[in-house]
Amino acid sequence: MTDPSANAETGSSQTAEDPHLRATLRQSAQEIWLAGLGAFAKAQSEGNKVFDALVKEGEHLQSKVQTPLEQLSAKAEALADKAGRPWERLETALDTRSQLWLERLGLPSSAAWVALQAEVGRLRQEVDALKKAARPARKSRAAQASGAAPARKRSRPAVATKAAPPDEAT
Repeated sequence: MTDPSANAETGSSQTAEDPHLRATLRQSAQEIWLAGLGAFAKAQSEGNKVFDALVKEGEHLQSKVQTPLEQLSAKAEALADKAGRPWERLETALDTRSQLWLERLGLPSSAAWVALQAEVGRLRQEVDALKKAARPARKSRAAQASGAAPARKRSRPAVATKAAPPDEAT
C-alpha cells in the first residue's frame, strides 16, 4: 500500500506544474474579469434608464401617499383645535371668577396695579424735577436777603491722630 501523505505531496507539486490546469485557471480568471467589466458597462449604460424609472416610480408613489397624509394632517390640526377649546373656556371662566373675588375683597386688578405703578413713577419724576429746581432758588433767595455773598462752610481743623506703636512681632 502507498502512503496517502506521499500522494498529497506529489499531487500538490503536480497541480502547480500541470500546464493544462494553469491554463484553465487563467481562462476562468479572465472570464470572471470580463464578466465584471461587462456588468460594469451594462450598469453604466443602463444606469440612467434605471434611475429615471426609479424617479417616475417615486413620483407615482408620492402622489398616492401625499393626499392621504395631507388629509390626516388637517384632521389632526382640527382635533387639536377642538381639544384646546374647552381648556381656553375653563381658563377664561377661572380668570373671570378670580377677578370677581378680588373685587369683592377690595383688591385692585392687575391692570389697576400697572396703572398705579406708572402713576407712582411719573410722580417720582415730577418730585425729582421740583427738588432740582428748588435748590438753586433757595441759595439765591438767601443771598438776596442778606445782601452778601453766601457764607462758605468752615472746615474743621485737622485733628492729629496718634500713631500706632510699631509692631514688635515683625
